[in-house]
Amino acid sequence: MIKILKHLGKSALWIPVIIVLLIIQAACDLALPQYTSDIVDVGIQQGGIESAAIGTIRDESFQKLMLFDKSSLLAECYSTSDSGEYNIVSSEGAEEAILYPAAVVYTLDNADLSQMESMPSLPEGVTLTDALLALPEEQRAPIIEQINAGFECYSDIMLSQMAIEFARAELEAQGTDMDALKMNYIFSTGAKMLVIAFVIMLVTISVGFLSAQI
Repeated sequence: MIKILKHLGKSALWIPVIIVLLIIQAACDLALPQYTSDIVDVGIQQGGIESAAIGTIRDESFQKLMLFDKSSLLAECYSTSDSGEYNIVSSEGAEEAILYPAAVVYTLDNADLSQMESMPSLPEGVTLTDALLALPEEQRAPIIEQINAGFECYSDIMLSQMAIEFARAELEAQGTDMDALKMNYIFSTGAKMLVIAFVIMLVTISVGFLSAQI
């Protein structure tokens, strides 16, 4: 190896540079499939919503979430504003904290009560979580305990999907342009892919040029 390097002379100085460029090229090649997956999974399927821990949650929705906040971390991640809404103050742990409560609230708010024979009919526009909030704590606690027991069999993937749907419904209720949100995510991710592809092209040209100098 030493003899080869001596034979290369000053050209051997380009070898570490070529190795670094090849590492950069490999990293870019590995990153592109993930961005493609993000466009499909997040951009198209989730409507551009990257996380269930959205920046702002209305007070009525936040009170519903607090019913099922088993980790007691949700209140630490959000704080109330002057407008009465709750804004995220700490993204660290927010996704984990909101995952389960958001999944349960979304499921209950969209439950088909007509299929539940033992469930009394509720006034139009009133959901199960609305009814739970109206109950006294001593009546509400055993019901919530039963609901939590029913969700123990749900996988994290299922909870994550339902939590994203909660975030989608919440953003729509706040008047967010969901089509714009989706397209902004797709275009921004696509722009990142173009930059990475441009870097790969430059690296490929550079490696070929430097290799010709050795």
